Amino acid sequence: MTLSNADLLATGVADDEVVGKKKQSPRAGGPKRRSFTAEYKLRIVAEYERLAEPGAKGALVRREGLYHSHIIDWRTARDAGALDALAARPTGPPGRSAAEKENEKLQAVHWIGWSAIRCP
Repeated sequence: MTLSNADLLATGVADDEVVGKKKQSPRAGGPKRRSFTAEYKLRIVAEYERLAEPGAKGALVRREGLYHSHIIDWRTARDAGALDALAARPTGPPGRSAAEKENEKLQAVHWIGWSAIRCP
């Protein structure tokens, strides 16, 4: 059976590609999640609360590319006195403790010593 170019593209294999080569993910090079500094959040909340003209608050949200829920969440965190909660949080697993690092180091040394004893 002969495959057309459309069939090859649908299977992830182009003209010059190797079968089994990983395709780039659909979001690669795409938009990234935004993060906002605590200062920015506080400035926007303060500006939002100062506005009194009809439609001015909506214009601010549109101008900044935000959602109303951002303002509500940031205001709630500010009112709770949680400036730290307004700061952008790092994602990913927490770092290893000093004890865990030391344990890994000792295990590596033990493994090297054990393999030297076992292998004459």
